[in-house]
Amino acid sequence: MESVGWLSTLLLGLCGLPMAWQAIKLGHAHGVSRSFLWMWYIGEWAGVAYSAWLGAWPIIINCLINCMFISIIIKYSYFPRRRI
Repeated sequence: MESVGWLSTLLLGLCGLPMAWQAIKLGHAHGVSRSFLWMWYIGEWAGVAYSAWLGAWPIIINCLINCMFISIIIKYSYFPRRRI
């Protein structure tokens, strides 16, 4: 059952990857609501804090992976790459 928990955590942690990759590839995150991103980001950090209190490492890792992807999307939301 623990391997199922780790697998689900990995898959959920990777859910932000396609959107982060698209933001990098396109150079912007147009069409993604900033309020959505900030609620997601704050929720993930709250999840890190709560999971750390519980000692739930799979969930901590999930939240940290998502925070990394959300940070990339937020960066491109506020600072799109200039077109040449």
